[in-house]
Amino acid sequence: MNYKIKKLKKSDWKLYKEIRLEALKNEPSAFGSSYDTEFKRSDEDWQKKFKDIESSKSSKFYYAAQIDEKLVAIGGAFQEENNEWNIIAIYTKPNNRGKGIGNKLLSSIREELKIRKTLKAFLRVNVDQLAAISLYKKLGFTILDTHKDQLLGDGKYYDEYEMVCEIK
Repeated sequence: MNYKIKKLKKSDWKLYKEIRLEALKNEPSAFGSSYDTEFKRSDEDWQKKFKDIESSKSSKFYYAAQIDEKLVAIGGAFQEENNEWNIIAIYTKPNNRGKGIGNKLLSSIREELKIRKTLKAFLRVNVDQLAAISLYKKLGFTILDTHKDQLLGDGKYYDEYEMVCEIK
């Protein structure tokens, strides 16, 4: 299986929309947003999300794993006002899991954060997402805190780990 990791561009919004909606439908307990909410967004709203994405000063970016013309995994990061970065929206299609794609994707995100002189990256993960937690730990993330009763995309409440990783 040949795939490539690429930084998404403004013109990739439609490919991102497609896999993002799939992620929300397939794994609603892994995300803070719901399929119904994001499905209702207009194409213009999706395009706005990617408006300044190609600028090196942009406060967000996304990477994806691509096979042929299809995205099979996505992930990104956004910068808080306090200059901390949060890794978000990590998803790999089920039939592409366990093949090292998530590892490469997150490594690319970390490299981008290193270029941006980031010291630490944070993320949140449902405590029931054991495979994701295992991957994050392999990549140097440690559990910083547990946030109880967080409302996730399926309308239910879950505990989430807040994890942190030094960017070196």
